[in-house]
Amino acid sequence: MTGDVELMLLRLAFLLVLFAFLIVAAAVLRASLQPRPVRAKVARLVVVASSDAALRTGHAFAVAGTMLIGRSGAAGIVLPDGSVSAIHAEIQASPRGWLVRDLGSLNGTLIAGVALESRQGVLRDREELTVGSVRLRLEE
Repeated sequence: MTGDVELMLLRLAFLLVLFAFLIVAAAVLRASLQPRPVRAKVARLVVVASSDAALRTGHAFAVAGTMLIGRSGAAGIVLPDGSVSAIHAEIQASPRGWLVRDLGSLNGTLIAGVALESRQGVLRDREELTVGSVRLRLEE
């Protein structure tokens, strides 16, 4: 073999190695950009106390995503207590905990016994949420 042929073969080998590297790098990048399944945040609100006999202590409501809390059947979490507004509050999963918004209720909403500032606050695991006179504990 002459020097020119050897040089051409080396160049072809280099191009094949470079091409293989680019294919592997593209496959790794593509796999890392695929969306990973996100585990939905799920919790439950457990009744601690209520003035209405229809709402038993220990009763649990599943909470996921964004849900309305109120006396109305349109709410995802129905609290049949006269102190609870028809659509009283909203609870929503967030990275910091569960965001609770009072939706203009008459009897207010409290987290850990403290009224919500600016009608919203963050509820964390084992904290109590008071809706009207109903006390609920968050369990994640």
